[in-house]
Amino acid sequence: MNYSTLILFFLILLTACIDNNDLLLNSTVPLEQNALILREAESRGYFLNTPEFPALLNSEDIYNEIENYNIIDVRPADHYNSGYINNSININHKDLYDYVSNLESDKPILLVSINGQASAYYTSLFRSYGIKNIYSLKFGIAGWNKLFEYEMMDYIGNKSLGHSIFHSTNGKHYNLPEIIEDTASENIKEIFDQRIKNLFQEGFNEILSNKQIEDSQNDISSCSFGYLYSNINQNEIFVMASTTTDIKYNFPKPAGTIIFHPFNGINDFYSTEKLQTIPSDKIITCFSYSGQISAATVAYLRLLGYNAKSLLFGVQYYGYDAIKNTISTGRLYIYNSSNDFPIIKINNVQ
Repeated sequence: MNYSTLILFFLILLTACIDNNDLLLNSTVPLEQNALILREAESRGYFLNTPEFPALLNSEDIYNEIENYNIIDVRPADHYNSGYINNSININHKDLYDYVSNLESDKPILLVSINGQASAYYTSLFRSYGIKNIYSLKFGIAGWNKLFEYEMMDYIGNKSLGHSIFHSTNGKHYNLPEIIEDTASENIKEIFDQRIKNLFQEGFNEILSNKQIEDSQNDISSCSFGYLYSNINQNEIFVMASTTTDIKYNFPKPAGTIIFHPFNGINDFYSTEKLQTIPSDKIITCFSYSGQISAATVAYLRLLGYNAKSLLFGVQYYGYDAIKNTISTGRLYIYNSSNDFPIIKINNVQ
């Protein structure tokens, strides 16, 4: 291998496998669209490994500087009308990309959703696109005003799941997911942007209803605990915990869970680290403490083509008592995380 080929070797990203174990990084092989998208994603800053990840802001901090933000509320219109932050604007997720990308303002952008999971997902997409001054309101409107506290408190609970240990990856490597983006352009930057636009069109469902819980809710980018519990032994699910390195190991988790660390300096989701130990032929069910970090992680994985879903409300939905006294309240929704900051109602909608 000559010097120029060696340089190219380190510039191209992981694209294929040999016998599912040895990575193929041959500079003479044209890169597939999936590898080009991966390279483009990492060249735009690789949000999961930045100091800003997951770009969540507390209600208290926003309230004291509310005039300094462009506030965009992504909730359904009826939910928004029942109470919203002053000077916020309600934008449907299908219009969100166009609105934000054309916004002419130097103010940072704050996304607000019902419980912080959808806004964390969309914030991650925008950050991956290259917009750096956008944030998600931690715990959404449920953390802003006690009127909406039920949107989190109704989903705190405990299930019988045991205390399985975390597992490490088995060292097996997989091909990247196949991506065929339907666009006339051959420019990878334009293809990448179109893929992000398509993910905004798909949206992220952060709402659980009682019927959906019983029916094991399975949406495009999120799922219920019932869905995970019903399918965990079908060999079609790869369970991933996306969380911090100081995670406590004494809370319940599905058997076989693999831990992945985003956050600055760890790089688990980077192409040259553990990314290709994630199977591309399975459903990736990702969970975190409250569902916000996992939603942000799933946004990135779906951008790369993985069939990834965020477990709605995370560990707090099924293992609240086991973790409420062992981790910082900044990551877990507890009662005093909800504030009583002012909201505006349209026609006093209840």
